[in-house]
Amino acid sequence: VRIYAQDDHVGDLSESEWLSLGQRYDAIVSIQTDRYGQVSDVDEDEQVTVLFYPVTDEQDDYVVLGYFWPGDLYQPDPSIGYSNQKEMIYLSTDLLTNDLYKASGDHTFSHELQHLITYSQRYIFRNPFEYEAMDTWLDEALSESVAFEVVPEYRHSAHLSNEYIHNDLPLMSNQFDEDHYSLAYLFLQYSRIQAQHTTQFYQDLILSPKGDYRAFEDLLCEFNPYFNDFNSLFASFKVANLLQKKTGIFGYRNESDSFAISSPILLRASGDTLAPTSGKYFDLDDTLWSRFDSTKAGSNVIYFRILGR
Repeated sequence: VRIYAQDDHVGDLSESEWLSLGQRYDAIVSIQTDRYGQVSDVDEDEQVTVLFYPVTDEQDDYVVLGYFWPGDLYQPDPSIGYSNQKEMIYLSTDLLTNDLYKASGDHTFSHELQHLITYSQRYIFRNPFEYEAMDTWLDEALSESVAFEVVPEYRHSAHLSNEYIHNDLPLMSNQFDEDHYSLAYLFLQYSRIQAQHTTQFYQDLILSPKGDYRAFEDLLCEFNPYFNDFNSLFASFKVANLLQKKTGIFGYRNESDSFAISSPILLRASGDTLAPTSGKYFDLDDTLWSRFDSTKAGSNVIYFRILGR
């Protein structure tokens, strides 16, 4: 790894701290590429270049800690935009100077590195016309999952305690914020656990010619015969987050202790709409249930009635 930084935004890190950072990043690259494939080498320097700079301005109402830009792997072209023509990862100087984010530095690097690996494996080393563009939710879920695996010191508790993932939030969305990261990450973890594979499951998703929910249908139908399509997988995931059983499809199996998710809020009033790949949890007593008429909803809505949980 080669590390560059905008000098006036990195504080007073010592030479030994920079050396330690480079050694950690080298180790992450070694582990991750061994498991999930090599990164491309378009500039033939056999290095991943990291640039620290202020990614977001103070007036922005959001924080971006890092990103990967696929255009860097191609020759400059008006249809692509800028290109450094090398394997680049851009990281925020907040990861070096802001106490709120310092602990997530290695995790963020690993996350962005996985974007680079996934893109390299699908579109640089192989025929890009044989691989669909990967949906954002799947690409982010893969990167987040691999980063927690490779940098286990950084825990996933923020995802587990995110109460906003349960009601109304769609898995597949063009507006991808922190809550969507939590939902996508947990869905991929549930799928991995039900498939009872880890490294191989991620590898298969990375190299699936399909870049959306159909990749899950192909894999889960092979690994777990209960799931015959994506709908049954996603519905079981929603039930699992409520019941959190230690065995079977309605929980996180032998990893239940590591996935103690905040329980969904049970709603009393129904909304008018339900976004695709989202769900709601209702608290219906016998009186309310007797008035419930599922025939008034569309055929694309799946209902589960859960008794005595």
